[in-house]
Amino acid sequence: MAAHLQCWAILVDKWCREDWEAMNEACRQRRLLMQGPAHHQGSLSLNEYAAKYSASHGGKAINTFEAFAFFHKGKATADIHYNPEDPPEAYNNPNFHSHLSSYSKVAKEVHGSDFNPRSHDLDGEVL
Repeated sequence: MAAHLQCWAILVDKWCREDWEAMNEACRQRRLLMQGPAHHQGSLSLNEYAAKYSASHGGKAINTFEAFAFFHKGKATADIHYNPEDPPEAYNNPNFHSHLSSYSKVAKEVHGSDFNPRSHDLDGEVL
């Protein structure tokens, strides 16, 4: 947790807003309608998933952006890769593709058009 204090601060601020409980319940109801699992991360944090992926893939280190994309494609031990050109069907839930595309678009607006989200950890401000 200490490695991502900025992200945690943003989440806590979000959870303390007056409208959060109603929004959370609406999102919960939407998740119940999803086809397939939300992700393959289980109870692992992003860093734990990244470490497990690295251990299963010859020590290849990945950042939190890649971990975020990978755990929507398969288990950390699976032979999975990130390609920004992957279609929605490449993810366990096709709706995730639009979330990842939106993140990438906003990240480029914030950091410049030549910004490659895959080269950096997730940005809490962009999320």
